[in-house]
Amino acid sequence: MKHLAEAFEGLVALRYELYNSLFLTLPFESIRRTGSLLPLLAKACDDGFKSGRTPTEILAQFRAEHASELSDDDFTGLLFRFVQYMERQVVLFDALEDAAFERVHDMKGEGSIRQLFDRARWEGKSDELARRLSTMRLRIVLTAHPTQFYPDSVLGIITDLEAAVRADDVKQVSTLLMQLGRTPFIRREKPTPLGEAEGLVWYLKHVFYHAVPDVILRLADEAGLERPDELLPDLFRIGFWPGGDRDGNPFVRARTTRDVARLLRRAILEAYAQDTEALARRLTFRGVDDAVARVRARIEATRDVTTGGNAAGAPAAELPPYEHPSALVGDLEAIRERLTREHDGLFTDLVTELLVRVRAFGFHFASLDVRQDARIHEELDEALSAGRPAPSDVHDDVLQTLAAMRDIQAENGEEALHRYVISNSSAPEDVLRVLEFAERAGWSHPMPLDIVPLFETVPDLVAAPDVMRSLLSHAPYREHVSQRGDVQTIMLGFSDGTKDGGFLAANWSIFRAKETLTEAVAEFGVDVAFFDGRGGPPARGGGKTHAYYRALGDRVSANTIQLTIQGQTITSNFGTVRAAAYNMEQLLTAGLAQGIEPDRALPQEHRPLLEELAERSLEAYRDLKHRREFLPYMQALGPLTYYGDTNIGSRPSRRGRSTELTLSDLRAIPFVGTWHQMKQNVPGYYGFGRALEEVAAEHGMERLRQMHAESALFRALVENSMMALSKAYFPLTAWAAEHETYGPMWRDIQQEYERTCKLLREVSGQTELMASRPVGRRSVALRERMVLPLLTIQQAALDAVRGGQEEARALVLRTMYGIINAGRNSA
Repeated sequence: MKHLAEAFEGLVALRYELYNSLFLTLPFESIRRTGSLLPLLAKACDDGFKSGRTPTEILAQFRAEHASELSDDDFTGLLFRFVQYMERQVVLFDALEDAAFERVHDMKGEGSIRQLFDRARWEGKSDELARRLSTMRLRIVLTAHPTQFYPDSVLGIITDLEAAVRADDVKQVSTLLMQLGRTPFIRREKPTPLGEAEGLVWYLKHVFYHAVPDVILRLADEAGLERPDELLPDLFRIGFWPGGDRDGNPFVRARTTRDVARLLRRAILEAYAQDTEALARRLTFRGVDDAVARVRARIEATRDVTTGGNAAGAPAAELPPYEHPSALVGDLEAIRERLTREHDGLFTDLVTELLVRVRAFGFHFASLDVRQDARIHEELDEALSAGRPAPSDVHDDVLQTLAAMRDIQAENGEEALHRYVISNSSAPEDVLRVLEFAERAGWSHPMPLDIVPLFETVPDLVAAPDVMRSLLSHAPYREHVSQRGDVQTIMLGFSDGTKDGGFLAANWSIFRAKETLTEAVAEFGVDVAFFDGRGGPPARGGGKTHAYYRALGDRVSANTIQLTIQGQTITSNFGTVRAAAYNMEQLLTAGLAQGIEPDRALPQEHRPLLEELAERSLEAYRDLKHRREFLPYMQALGPLTYYGDTNIGSRPSRRGRSTELTLSDLRAIPFVGTWHQMKQNVPGYYGFGRALEEVAAEHGMERLRQMHAESALFRALVENSMMALSKAYFPLTAWAAEHETYGPMWRDIQQEYERTCKLLREVSGQTELMASRPVGRRSVALRERMVLPLLTIQQAALDAVRGGQEEARALVLRTMYGIINAGRNSA
């Protein structure tokens, strides 16, 4: 760990200081002046908060000492320029971390493919690992959830900047920083659902298309598999929600889903065309070259069918298009056989790599999921049963979408779109309605459709096993599951679970739900595949995700790991080929390790203790959440009401059509993101400290320390909560401590923060938060220091709005981008 921390200091922290100075050399006078004043502002913020001053007082003193000559309008303009400057500093830091990725991560250590196979060999479990590998599946689902504040143009600069930093090309870095200085960071308009899909297709083409075969081929090399495309055809799948997820998004319709399916098909065929062109430059041998030419021509013909015409006025292809990926696989396998037989296997590795891609991506690239709220289905069902028309276009879209799903399967194959996710599931009828709607939309049995209930709140998670028992007792549905291979996919929502019950109770409820659901569906001879709805921060199921999966234990079905990744998490964990391959490898080995490594998830003797902690934390969190001032507190101290104006996503920031904001309608992203920008991070720890204090008083601290030492699950929860705590900073809002309305709540939260920090250190034996992860700890510290002036400006602007200065709203909104981006997994 020490050598990784040292590498981080040299490759990230030190380089940041070096490259950051380049901003001052750019030929823009406003940038130079802003850059020279910003360190003074940063010091003023640091000193001011230590002295107990408010954000408004800090900016007033800074103005008096360093910008007294500026008018009110000019000083506001300077604040906007500070915001813009700091946004670009964050981009630079992101690029530096990306460039240093493999030097600051242990690529061959814990969680790597090599480490897992070495352990299996040492312990005589190679056969068990081979068996696990044959059944293991990993599905990563990209969502369009609005947590990504970078526009596509800035993402492109980050990619180029990372390459320039990696090459130590100072001239190119300077050029890109100059470009960054002139590139807008905000969107003028909200993106459309199709626009969101186009943005994420960039990651499919430039990252996942390369990272998936990278992991599979390294895995095959370690396992001694000669033809991984044949032996591991289903190991990886990429899912895709843009264009399919219409829960709370009235702008996603059946036509959108069709358009996105065509977009994905076109993108993968273009990628195959480029690969076969590269093959043709290598496979110039007699007989083989003609076979490659035929493959190229058929891919071009298939692409022409997709685009509705032949490219650039080229003559119509003489060879027929591919009807199904299996035909392309057959042609490529024949080429590989001929290379092996006649040309000593030369360049077979290139053909195998393309075969791995075709097996993984088919003609659909990524599998679309459709998602809609159970309440929409219930309203539609009531209307249809009463002979009334659909209540709205959103309801009418349900049947249109199911019809579109059938057409998309016919064009792109079953893998293209075969899952329907039902949000807010709480009863068997929520699933059965979709089955009935599908029949109305023209589907016939056997129906190639997986219906996926999504359980989100703590009560629904507790009730989920009985719901599934009732559902599988229904003969027609049991027959449907039988036709789907006796596998039932169940989605569990970390984000809304945490909003409902707090960090510890939600995570415990989901863990217990996985255990009890595994047992419940097994009673009917069915396997369960868990699909986890996760966000970026620990409060939304993020953090060190792979540690969580390694800690699930043998009582949870783990043949499949499925999870959503979104916004910032795509950029930070899957934004480059190296980072994506590393994180996919970590997730894959977490699943493969079950049965190879001892089950240390939660020894039986510790279960009552962790359950008691969860119950006590739930009580504490709900006491806070049910306070009358809970939502008004967030609206007053944070930018909650500004999320709808950020233009970062097509989806509204809340469900429902009521004019009054309620907690149930509030989306998890603005909920968690607001607590992050207030630097209080309540959903990541609140209730944990009080529960530890009460349990320690009753059972002794040593019991808790012992559980930490012996339970991988408890350790993972402690580490992720520490990450949330590390990003809190209460001096920012200390002005509220004596507020007549909000003072008591602020003091309660601050005391719980202090209590949780203290007790997590005691339980873990760490002297500092995140001490066991020095690289992550240092990264968080640098980012938090970088963003402090932004936070100060935001809070001062909020104070101005509270004082009646409506024009300050623009400054509040403008600061949100940099604050969220700096956190990297903060929303």
